[in-house]
Amino acid sequence: MLSAYTRGDFPGLGSFQSYLNTAVVGLVPRTVRDKGLRSLLEFINNPLGKSQEALEVYNRIRILFSTLIGLGNKNNIVITNGTTDCIVSITASLITKHYREHREPVIIGVTKQEFPGVVYALRSLCESLYTYCNKVVEIGGTIEWEEDASTFLDKSGRLLVASSVQWTTGYKADLGDVLSERRDDSYIILDTAQHFGQSSVPIYMRRADAACGTSIKWLLMPVASLGIAYVNDRIVEEVVPLVYGLSNLEIDNIEKYYIDPSKNPLIDAPILKQDATRFLPIGKPSIHAMELFLESLNYLVSISPMAVEDHIMGLRKILVEMLEDMNLRERLEGYSYRSKSGIILVETELKTLKEVELVRRLMSRGIAVSARGQSGIHGVRVSIHLYNNERDLYKFVDELKTFLNSSL
Repeated sequence: MLSAYTRGDFPGLGSFQSYLNTAVVGLVPRTVRDKGLRSLLEFINNPLGKSQEALEVYNRIRILFSTLIGLGNKNNIVITNGTTDCIVSITASLITKHYREHREPVIIGVTKQEFPGVVYALRSLCESLYTYCNKVVEIGGTIEWEEDASTFLDKSGRLLVASSVQWTTGYKADLGDVLSERRDDSYIILDTAQHFGQSSVPIYMRRADAACGTSIKWLLMPVASLGIAYVNDRIVEEVVPLVYGLSNLEIDNIEKYYIDPSKNPLIDAPILKQDATRFLPIGKPSIHAMELFLESLNYLVSISPMAVEDHIMGLRKILVEMLEDMNLRERLEGYSYRSKSGIILVETELKTLKEVELVRRLMSRGIAVSARGQSGIHGVRVSIHLYNNERDLYKFVDELKTFLNSSL
């Protein structure tokens, strides 16, 4: 298994008996940690020279990430300030474009198991752009949502935002039919924060308008995160990035905008540059953050995404068998293998506050998991990564047994 030779690459594991949570606490490879120290020293010694490297590092990230996920080329890859920022910004561009072409406001659909921060941000966007957006509605059942999503897009909906892998249950959606059968004037943006880095990316996801993720969690970046996204060719060529910087636009006689502040070059028929760094936000990501992320991608690509997924899913199978021996079930019991990921939601049959107490008890013993719940679905979430091994699972299960027996 991978952990036999990757475990020593993660010095942060020494602080835990068993780390079974998404890697958002600085649990990064040693190479990434060391690169951060070197990058900072290099910047102190030569700040101008270091800043001039930013574009080169930016493009290397885009090339390497397109290799990692197997979609598009570097021109289809976006670096932003975070998953939610990326989703909201691209949504703003899409609903504005749709209104100009069709003179109708957009209804945005989000799945019931979508991350709450994304839902709140979209509702805030809809309020600020009320001319372009009617409302944000929740769609889908408690876990599966594909059929309801197709119905939504066939009828009143024009834009769907949904997680390709759910943050609570680990459910991995089957999007082939949804993406291929939707109307041409509809849009789909995927939240892939729990997908990129732990699970292979199906080729049909090319037909999503955007797939927005984050450099932390499964991509092993420290907490100071970047957003990372795939955008399809339609978005690259057709959508003016209204929320983003002027460096992406060809503007006729830019001097007139300095002379007359009432002119707005974002509205005055701008054209996207052919060689633009697509969707580069106003301001630039930190050179230090980009170098750390590049090091994380190098590490993952050196192992291979398929090897990471095979390792994660192998340990997943072992954990589920352990749970069955305890007469416990995971939330996705009975679902197909294709619908499962490295996230396992364990149904403890405890009340929510008792599950929170369980998670705290586990943490006090050096075992990191999380209590999660949304739309009536609750449990203890285990997130298996490439550095985990069977011993991690046994430690978790033994402590879980002890707690459940004491709660009887």
